[in-house]
Amino acid sequence: MKVGDLVQWNFDGTQKDPGAHVGIVVDGPREGTRGESPAISYAVAWFEPEETLWHHDDNLELISENR
Repeated sequence: MKVGDLVQWNFDGTQKDPGAHVGIVVDGPREGTRGESPAISYAVAWFEPEETLWHHDDNLELISENR
């Protein structure tokens, strides 16, 4: 993933509304940890609610790549 990519929250196939929880990557990648394991995070500007939050990459699903 990179800045400008369109993503949605990864619900592991249980999402009832595939158009919900969509946003744009606005920052990252940022290297860090999840417990003692390495992890990569991205800032996502969510359309609904209108806020920007950091999330681990395994919580995000790429919908469309920015060229």
